[in-house]
Amino acid sequence: MSPATRNFGFFHHFSFLVFSLFTVVSSDDLQVLLKLKSSLLISNPGVLNSWKLNSGAGPCSFTGITCDSRGNSSVTEIDLSRRGLSGEFPFNSVCELQTLEKLSLGFNSLSGIIPGDLRNCSSSIWISGTISSPNLTYLDASANLLNGDLSELRSLTNLVSLQLFENEFAGEIPPEFGEFKDLVNLSLYTNKLTGPLPQGLGSLADFDFIDASENLLTGPIPPDMCKTGKMKALLLLQNNLTGSIPESYASCLTLERFRVSDNSLNGTVPAGLWGLPKLEIIDLNEQLPRFGHRRYKKREISRNVVSRVQQVFRRAAGGDRRRHISD
Repeated sequence: MSPATRNFGFFHHFSFLVFSLFTVVSSDDLQVLLKLKSSLLISNPGVLNSWKLNSGAGPCSFTGITCDSRGNSSVTEIDLSRRGLSGEFPFNSVCELQTLEKLSLGFNSLSGIIPGDLRNCSSSIWISGTISSPNLTYLDASANLLNGDLSELRSLTNLVSLQLFENEFAGEIPPEFGEFKDLVNLSLYTNKLTGPLPQGLGSLADFDFIDASENLLTGPIPPDMCKTGKMKALLLLQNNLTGSIPESYASCLTLERFRVSDNSLNGTVPAGLWGLPKLEIIDLNEQLPRFGHRRYKKREISRNVVSRVQQVFRRAAGGDRRRHISD
């Protein structure tokens, strides 16, 4: 057999193996998604009509499904937000998707807890109950009826964005969150979370947003969430936080919203906080001294900021609750 013939045979065999591998991956993902569909049919039968076994393009053509851009048909994203879904979500099934990077289930009525056996889910995700995926970077299960604690999320070290607001989660925020090097967005407001915020939170990433308002959190405000100079919003109102406002936020030039009212904070407000160039909303306990240990003349304080602060106090009296990133 000539070298050319042997090479042709090798590459033909190799191409067949690669094609077979991709077919197996696609088939496995298809079966997982069909299992998921059968669990959700009762709540909204028509929402997953495109999820069919004989779909010509496979799972990549399903509503809410995104596949790997390299063309191997493996599922990388599920977006079922705002689909009118209810009942318990089959998180253990989703855990079988080996390449899943993003899971969006927000603004439904899904329920359930984080199952303990998810600790053994070696390469996938959770959400009210499932996560251990080294690939998962984005998780949104906001505005549902999920409960339990967040301990199963501590191994998701590649998370960039975690959105779990308006659920019924309880327990403490895992201290491992303070060691996540890519986490830049954390929204946990309106749950029943207790204990302290991880003091290292945001110190290792280009952290830009936190909203953990309306919980039962205690302890001090983490000091280094603007360490890289990218933070835009710090929203921690309506908790039981104690201690003083860290001086570090007085030099956070990117900060647009700073809301920490309705806590048990003490000490003085760092003077530089009032003169930050992009600050639009500042919301503090009225009993906190506003200008630190020094006396500041009016001309030394941005008139625009003072005006906006006064507006915020007036809106707060009328029940203003704007906190979202887009606000």
